[in-house]
Amino acid sequence: MRILYLDESGIGKIDNDPALIVAGVLIHADTQWGPIANRLREILLDAVPFGQPAPACLHAKDIYHGSGQFRRDNGWDKDRRLGMLDKIAAIPEEFGLPVVWSSMHRKDFARRFPQATPAEILRDAYTICSVACFMQAELYMRALENEAEVASIIMEQNAELQKRIPEMFAFMKEPQKTEGLLEGWQKVMPIRRLIDAPACQPKTASSILQLADFCAFAIKRRLEKRPDSGRFAAPFAKRLMLFKEADVRAREGLWNPIVMPKMWGNRIKHDGTRFVMNETDVQETDKG
Repeated sequence: MRILYLDESGIGKIDNDPALIVAGVLIHADTQWGPIANRLREILLDAVPFGQPAPACLHAKDIYHGSGQFRRDNGWDKDRRLGMLDKIAAIPEEFGLPVVWSSMHRKDFARRFPQATPAEILRDAYTICSVACFMQAELYMRALENEAEVASIIMEQNAELQKRIPEMFAFMKEPQKTEGLLEGWQKVMPIRRLIDAPACQPKTASSILQLADFCAFAIKRRLEKRPDSGRFAAPFAKRLMLFKEADVRAREGLWNPIVMPKMWGNRIKHDGTRFVMNETDVQETDKG
């Protein structure tokens, strides 16, 4: 049994957050949940300044900026905070976790639908990115040797953004028709390895959601070429699900946008029946 944990980054005002990211990790529930949860707890407790209470959860944006429960004037100095992020960044590679992700340029998306409200644009962009992550996880699950293994989904709770998630997941399970869908969707539907509609929880209720939060935060900063973006994204770049078809088309792909450097991630090729990870086709990541 596997669990896909998903979180988002980039849902603030569109001028400040032009890129919306949905990202997460796929873990083996029986063998990895406990060790990863313990590792995240260890990272947090080891960094707490003397005399300060432990924050309720690891929130990457607050850690980076020294805000929220990680305020700089409460002993959370920069070295302490960035050291925590470095340790979190190493977890996907340390545990061999696939990192699924998708992004949407919100302004470009809004221009395509001028009649939609800002709230509708954000909700629909989030839905599309989430669906792309579901597909990546479904294809990864199909590539496993154990053809009976299934996965469930846990998403960071945001009721307004997630209004369309149940209907889209139901459609993916039992599509009424596949004609006219975006390129590649017919390969995935109906999904059969992801079970049950996604469950939604707050970050404080699930430590692994905090790892998904970090992945979304790091990828967003990398796409926007923000300071320290290479530092935090490079350690798990080889775990990114970068599908070969998006690489080949030389334009925005169904799975990931072309703006992410092509050399990132394990290449995945299609052997005619399923997607297979090609471990020999891994290139060096951009350390910038």
